Amino acid sequence: FNHQARSWEWDLSRMERGQASLDVLALFGAKTARLADETRDALIRGAYLGNRFDVASLAAILDQELIEVGRLLEPAVREGLLVPVGSCHRYVAAGLRLDEGQSASYVFPHDRVQQAVYSLVPEGERAALHLVIGRRLHSSVGPAAALRSGAHIFQVAHQLNLGRALIDDPGERRALALVDLEAALAAKRSAAYAAALDYLSLGLELSGADGWARDYPLQLQLHTEAAECAYLAAAPERMASHTESVLAHGRTVLEKAPVFLLLVDAYTSQNRLNDALGKGLEALVELGVTFPRSPKLPHI
Repeated sequence: FNHQARSWEWDLSRMERGQASLDVLALFGAKTARLADETRDALIRGAYLGNRFDVASLAAILDQELIEVGRLLEPAVREGLLVPVGSCHRYVAAGLRLDEGQSASYVFPHDRVQQAVYSLVPEGERAALHLVIGRRLHSSVGPAAALRSGAHIFQVAHQLNLGRALIDDPGERRALALVDLEAALAAKRSAAYAAALDYLSLGLELSGADGWARDYPLQLQLHTEAAECAYLAAAPERMASHTESVLAHGRTVLEKAPVFLLLVDAYTSQNRLNDALGKGLEALVELGVTFPRSPKLPHI
């Protein structure tokens, strides 16, 4: 209390770094330590799904029935480490299957609680656990169904990407690149262009430097989508990198056409009309149509 100013004063940054935060973490750490091993393991996997997670996803990860997951987490609820959310928990408790559109979730009471539980796994083992979680989520509904479900594909992509450094099999790396592509398309449909571009960049990273030679169709789609998302996310340098790659490696003019159109739109929006005209004429030349850059009366 500042007696001269007659007001309370505080420093949020010092409070966040202070002993109070450490005490809270120690308190919840002690509560977690009292849990049975199976409950603690389930709680940790829930923390790896985020601050809020649904019972069905955790059941898929643990390969357990919903009622069993509810039983495992009940001690954590009693300790105040989790809060049930939604009206469908009574169905879970009764062992009933949830219909499409129904969900039962748990939420950690504070981000600090989730972080404390998350940190119970040694840092060197976290990527491996994310990879295990991602694989189980992906296989739980089958690849095709996973790619059709927007919310599910984001979680699958997030988990697998955090463990991607541990994936050595070329087939699995390509499968993850496809997951990232589908996550990008889902994000793009929601106008989350920056997020979509990030997913596409991860897909290209997984494809490797020889992606054009090894997997041409996938590389073409990743670069083409990345160019458009970079344009929509106002990232002109990244757009230029992807458009140059497509124009350099594209095999047919029809495959290059979306990039030509994108560049014409981009240059026009920047009032670079000569550049837009030049890129349009370049595309026409590849199509076998020649227009003079400075037409005379006979041409008209």
